[in-house]
Amino acid sequence: MAVLTTNDIERIRLSVDQSSDVDKRKYPQKDILLKQQSDERVSKWTDTLSAKRKARLEWKQQHEHEEEEQRKKLDRQEAALQQQLREETIDRANRLLFEQKEKVKIFRSQQLYSDVIEQRARQIEEQKERNEKMKRDDCRWHQETLSKIKEAELKEAKKSAERQVKSKQIAIDLQHQRAEAQRREELRQEKEKLEGKKLKKMALDDIAAEQEKFLEKLERTRKANAQIVNANRDVKRLYEEKLRIDQEEEQKRKKEVEEMNRLAIGRAVLEKRLFDERQNTRKKLIDKASEELAARAAREVDLFVKEQKKREDDAKAKDAEEARKKLLQENEIEKSRQEQIQRKKEKQEKEKVADAIFIKHLKSSYDAQLTAEKKKKEAIAMQNVELRRLQEQQCIENQRRRAKEKDEELDQHRQMLKQAADEDTKFEDFAKREIELFRAKGKKVELLEKVVNT
Repeated sequence: MAVLTTNDIERIRLSVDQSSDVDKRKYPQKDILLKQQSDERVSKWTDTLSAKRKARLEWKQQHEHEEEEQRKKLDRQEAALQQQLREETIDRANRLLFEQKEKVKIFRSQQLYSDVIEQRARQIEEQKERNEKMKRDDCRWHQETLSKIKEAELKEAKKSAERQVKSKQIAIDLQHQRAEAQRREELRQEKEKLEGKKLKKMALDDIAAEQEKFLEKLERTRKANAQIVNANRDVKRLYEEKLRIDQEEEQKRKKEVEEMNRLAIGRAVLEKRLFDERQNTRKKLIDKASEELAARAAREVDLFVKEQKKREDDAKAKDAEEARKKLLQENEIEKSRQEQIQRKKEKQEKEKVADAIFIKHLKSSYDAQLTAEKKKKEAIAMQNVELRRLQEQQCIENQRRRAKEKDEELDQHRQMLKQAADEDTKFEDFAKREIELFRAKGKKVELLEKVVNT
């Protein structure tokens, strides 16, 4: 723990209270001049207590100013968003009111009926074109099927010839292999005979010593000969098996060709029968579609009425949901504002506690600085009170602004009701434009003109 001397306390007191009078009788003129120079120099330092305290206060004021500007910016953005939402709601309400009028509904239904009639005529033409195209496609498919069958027969004949050539080549290769194996066997037997002669000569020289070895070699020779004989037997058996398999495959290919010819004839007969059946089925479907088309027009009109009612219910539910979201948004904004005020209060309480600890730590060293700190705290408290007053005033202004906006909405609503009186003229203009569009597209407008004239 640091111990402050009397001189240190006096120096701190003088640095805090720079306007205090110095006893000229106690300090000479030179010391006073040095003190002034020291104070002037210290005033430019940034790491002193007074400089840090001043910087903290400036930062706090700047931070509060930035927060206030941010809140104002958010309020402006909120007001612009609300204005945009009101305009969109009014436009949508105007459209819905116009579309809900009985004349407009009848006009729309007649438009739809005219489109259905025109679409029906167009579908009949398209059905005729599809039928003709289907006939052409069936003929082309029949010709392509016949050509593919002929092509498959040619490919099968070519493959059969290639298999025969390959079988002959395999037989020739087997004969060559057999001859080569026989030649190697003869060479090996000659070599073994020579080796046997050598062994016999060696056995005559030393029969008693090499009798056992000679017998073992003879046994190995016997086994090798037996293996060669078995190998030749296997080669012969494989060759015979290969010839038998080739003959069976040849018989199988002949049967497949006969079966393919039979299937091609049957397929042609079946295709002709299926073609006739499809033609009869298409004719029945066309007749049935013509009968159902008239009933479908009535069902589509009923479906359109039901969908229109459903859209009206959805629009009402959507408006209620938007009102609920708007109320929820206003509650969230108010809650956020209260949280900001609470955080500001907590921050002020924390700063008061920190300042109290700081004053308690230095109270024994400089009472004059304590007085100055109290005055500054009072000034800060006054600033906070003033800031709170400004916030309350801003809240009152926001309430007035909302009341004014509500009055404006009521005025707009009255204007909207006034505009509703001119809907007949608007409907006539709307109907004329729609009729001109139908006439420009080449559609029939008799039903639409009948609705306008009634």
